[in-house]
Amino acid sequence: MSSPIFSDASSMVKWKHEDPLFNDYARQPLLPRQLSQPGPGMVVADLDQDGSEEWVVGCGKGGTLGFFRFKPGLFLFRETWKVNLSFATGGYCSA
Repeated sequence: MSSPIFSDASSMVKWKHEDPLFNDYARQPLLPRQLSQPGPGMVVADLDQDGSEEWVVGCGKGGTLGFFRFKPGLFLFRETWKVNLSFATGGYCSA
Protein backbone atom coordinates (compact mmCIF):
# COMPACT_ATOMS: atom_id res chain seq x y z
CA MET A 1 0.00 0.00 0.00
CA SER A 2 1.42 3.38 -0.97
CA SER A 3 1.50 6.35 1.37
CA PRO A 4 -0.85 9.29 0.70
CA ILE A 5 0.43 12.23 -1.33
CA PHE A 6 -1.60 14.81 0.61
CA SER A 7 -2.28 15.17 4.31
CA ASP A 8 -4.95 17.10 6.20
CA ALA A 9 -3.45 20.42 7.36
CA SER A 10 -6.72 22.14 8.27
CA SER A 11 -5.88 22.10 11.99
CA MET A 12 -2.83 24.28 11.23
CA VAL A 13 -4.95 27.03 9.66
CA LYS A 14 -6.69 29.38 12.08
CA TRP A 15 -8.52 31.32 9.38
CA LYS A 16 -12.03 31.11 7.99
CA HIS A 17 -13.60 32.96 5.08
CA GLU A 18 -16.86 34.63 6.04
CA ASP A 19 -19.31 36.54 3.88
CA PRO A 20 -22.05 38.69 5.39
CA LEU A 21 -25.51 37.25 4.95
CA PHE A 22 -27.40 38.60 1.96
CA ASN A 23 -30.49 37.07 0.40
CA ASP A 24 -30.09 37.46 -3.37
CA TYR A 25 -33.47 35.84 -3.98
CA ALA A 26 -35.32 38.56 -2.03
CA ARG A 27 -34.11 41.10 -4.59
CA GLN A 28 -34.12 38.85 -7.70
CA PRO A 29 -36.28 35.73 -7.12
CA LEU A 30 -35.51 34.14 -10.51
CA LEU A 31 -31.75 33.80 -10.02
CA PRO A 32 -30.49 30.23 -10.59
CA ARG A 33 -28.05 30.60 -7.66
CA GLN A 34 -26.87 33.23 -5.19
CA LEU A 35 -24.37 35.46 -6.93
CA SER A 36 -23.32 37.32 -3.77
CA GLN A 37 -21.55 34.25 -2.31
CA PRO A 38 -18.70 33.48 -4.76
CA GLY A 39 -16.12 32.68 -2.09
CA PRO A 40 -12.74 34.32 -1.58
CA GLY A 41 -10.44 35.69 -4.25
CA MET A 42 -6.91 34.31 -4.17
CA VAL A 43 -3.44 35.03 -5.53
CA VAL A 44 -0.40 32.72 -5.47
CA ALA A 45 2.95 34.39 -6.08
CA ASP A 46 6.47 34.71 -4.74
CA LEU A 47 5.73 38.04 -3.06
CA ASP A 48 9.00 38.38 -1.15
CA GLN A 49 11.10 36.88 -3.99
CA ASP A 50 12.69 34.19 -1.80
CA GLY A 51 11.90 31.34 -4.20
CA SER A 52 8.86 30.06 -2.24
CA GLU A 53 5.24 30.86 -3.04
CA GLU A 54 2.93 32.82 -0.77
CA TRP A 55 -0.86 32.76 -0.94
CA VAL A 56 -3.10 35.72 -0.15
CA VAL A 57 -6.74 34.74 0.29
CA GLY A 58 -9.45 37.39 0.19
CA CYS A 59 -12.20 38.07 2.64
CA GLY A 60 -15.79 39.15 2.90
CA LYS A 61 -16.79 42.68 3.85
CA GLY A 62 -14.94 43.70 7.04
CA GLY A 63 -13.07 40.38 7.24
CA THR A 64 -9.45 39.32 7.59
CA LEU A 65 -7.17 38.60 4.65
CA GLY A 66 -5.36 35.29 4.97
CA PHE A 67 -1.63 35.18 4.28
CA PHE A 68 -0.05 31.76 3.82
CA ARG A 69 3.70 31.21 3.45
CA PHE A 70 5.25 27.99 2.20
CA LYS A 71 8.84 26.88 2.67
CA PRO A 72 10.27 23.48 1.71
CA GLY A 73 8.76 21.03 4.23
CA LEU A 74 7.14 23.85 6.23
CA PHE A 75 3.73 25.52 6.18
CA LEU A 76 3.27 28.85 7.96
CA PHE A 77 0.06 30.80 8.35
CA ARG A 78 -0.16 34.44 9.28
CA GLU A 79 -3.43 36.28 9.73
CA THR A 80 -1.95 39.69 9.18
CA TRP A 81 -4.36 42.10 7.60
CA LYS A 82 -7.59 42.98 9.37
CA VAL A 83 -9.44 45.12 6.86
CA ASN A 84 -12.62 47.11 7.23
CA LEU A 85 -13.73 47.35 3.63
CA SER A 86 -17.19 48.33 2.47
CA PHE A 87 -16.96 45.52 -0.10
CA ALA A 88 -15.70 41.94 -0.36
CA THR A 89 -12.34 41.21 -1.96
CA GLY A 90 -12.93 39.17 -5.07
CA GLY A 91 -10.22 39.60 -7.67
CA TYR A 92 -6.45 39.73 -7.40
CA CYS A 93 -3.63 40.00 -9.88
CA SER A 94 0.05 39.22 -9.54
CA ALA A 95 2.77 40.16 -11.98
